[in-house]
Amino acid sequence: LGAEAVKWESRKGKSVSLNAADLKTSSWNVFGKYGHLVLTTNEGRTHRFDGFTHNDKDGLKELLRARYSLELGEEPIASVGSNFGLPVFSGGAVRFVMPGQLDPDGRERLMFQLPLSTVSQCVLPGNARVKTEVEMQFNEEEAAQDDDQLVSVRFMFPTIPDDEDDEEEEEEE
Repeated sequence: LGAEAVKWESRKGKSVSLNAADLKTSSWNVFGKYGHLVLTTNEGRTHRFDGFTHNDKDGLKELLRARYSLELGEEPIASVGSNFGLPVFSGGAVRFVMPGQLDPDGRERLMFQLPLSTVSQCVLPGNARVKTEVEMQFNEEEAAQDDDQLVSVRFMFPTIPDDEDDEEEEEEE
């Protein structure tokens, strides 16, 4: 966290650099044993940095306030075991939120988020009789032999009965 920019390099050598003037919000969440710093730019792009310990939160909070005039908000992850969510497309990512459950800032609670830059394509599975599924396929990278990698995920969108069908049923009764 430099005075002019935030720079991050992953273990695989990928780097991210964000200008300090472009930072809009910051938030913190914990999932599993690691903390995650989430920075949002003025353009609405979200950058998630992980690998922090629980003890890093206070130091990050002070640094963000002193260097960038950002308050570190809380972004708790929804983990109620539900199998449905509402997709929200924003800032180059799709966020799946839990409708009706609000975080401390009054936003719907985040279940998970997928950066759209990692998506190679979205398709309707070929064997689906009813087109209620969408498969999101991701860019495949060279991974180490012991690394796991998400290559696709399927989402099911339930159908909503037409209003005309409801009216016909009422007339028959």
